[in-house]
Amino acid sequence: MGQEMAVGAPGGAEALEGRLRRLVPLWALVVVALWAPLVSDASHSWDDADPEVLNHAWRLACGRPLYRSLDGPPWIVNPYTPVYPLVAAAGLRVTGLSYRPARLASLVAFAALVLALASLSRRYGKGTGEAAWSAALLLLVPATLYNFARPHPQMLAVALSLWAFVLFESPRRVHAELLSPLLAVLAVYTKQDQFVLPVALGAWLLWRDRPRLLRYATAVAAFGLVPVPFLQAATGGAFLESVVGMNFLPYHPAQIASVFFEHAGIFLGFLGLALARLWGRLRRIEIDALDAYLALLVPVTVASLGRAGAHGQYVVELLVVCVVYLLRHGGLRFGAGREAIACVQLGLLMAYAPVFVLVQEGRWDRESLRSAPAIRALLSTEPGPILSQQGSFPLFARGEIHVQLFHFAALARQGRWDQRPLLREVEEGRLAWVVTEFPLEGEVDEDGRERFTPELRSALARNYVRRAFLSPYYVYRPREPAGRPPS
Repeated sequence: MGQEMAVGAPGGAEALEGRLRRLVPLWALVVVALWAPLVSDASHSWDDADPEVLNHAWRLACGRPLYRSLDGPPWIVNPYTPVYPLVAAAGLRVTGLSYRPARLASLVAFAALVLALASLSRRYGKGTGEAAWSAALLLLVPATLYNFARPHPQMLAVALSLWAFVLFESPRRVHAELLSPLLAVLAVYTKQDQFVLPVALGAWLLWRDRPRLLRYATAVAAFGLVPVPFLQAATGGAFLESVVGMNFLPYHPAQIASVFFEHAGIFLGFLGLALARLWGRLRRIEIDALDAYLALLVPVTVASLGRAGAHGQYVVELLVVCVVYLLRHGGLRFGAGREAIACVQLGLLMAYAPVFVLVQEGRWDRESLRSAPAIRALLSTEPGPILSQQGSFPLFARGEIHVQLFHFAALARQGRWDQRPLLREVEEGRLAWVVTEFPLEGEVDEDGRERFTPELRSALARNYVRRAFLSPYYVYRPREPAGRPPS
């Protein structure tokens, strides 16, 4: 009796859960307001993958090929399918070189994702209010916050997949059998790892509705395969080589657990709740299309986290589908007797989100943004190619990235790219500037090891001398020959 009173009484776990739930939307707005200054700069991004994505969209906007051979320089490869660069390039043709059109594309995609949540929530009898609350909850997860306005294909790809699922369950045949497979294919043409939804839906149809499977599979195959020969012909065979052949990066199974807990661990309570409900339905053989989607997405996502460069975008689809699953099966409450678990989960999310923005991620980002104008000004004083760990500098100073260090370091280690031409540029001092996030004359950090082969780092250390340190960036110029005054 006393225990029941403690739980149900004002101030107990049940009341605290209610207060925390009511606070989630407001807290999400606060976190987004804190995050906004970090993603508003038009000429700089602190993430080193973002300028590479923007670089390809800018090339497309300027009439240059999106996919090309490795003959270089520039040594660049677009590892993503073409939808997002096409969307971003349309905005860049209006604004000129800027991060803002690419970020706007992701923001619009997130808005579309919220509309999909609202449509599903109404379908499941929960109402749009619960969908809005779910979207706010997702923004408290750093992996979602990091990507919702990012100049990157991930948010658009997930939004397209989610709408493909919405339409798959539509009673209107044209939606379910034409538009749904079309959007699923567009998602794959935005980011290759979005294959999970059409595969899961195909497997479910094989079990439950084989006549519809034939129609669905035909539509997916037609939408998906017909563009390939045209893209191959238009790119001289570089399309498949770029999006498939050069995407087999190093794989490290030992990192899966650490990457998962870094980017999805804070949502573990809700993930566990969704998986527990999924397991119960699988045991009872109560399997619908959403069960199939989540059941396949979990192992595919976990396996993907061993890939070199795995980051928060790798778990975004899982986070979103987890929320959709809970909306459909039991809601986003943990249930009677588990209010304390709900309080811990919500409390951790609400505590960690501002810490992530202000300290863990934000400290580096603010420092990067403060230094960027001075570094761009310095780089403008001498012409010539720029090798930079942060691609925003060569992109906005020269109009193009000279070499994508992460990708080509991996290819060099695999013996799939000859780095000797780049090493010759270094030895001959043809690179006007080098910008790193570690001192060439000191110890290299983990990010540096991923982006600089030992041969490249050694050549740079021998032939380049530090000109400036504008935290967190080290800026280098070619070392002058003995007896020659510095330029």
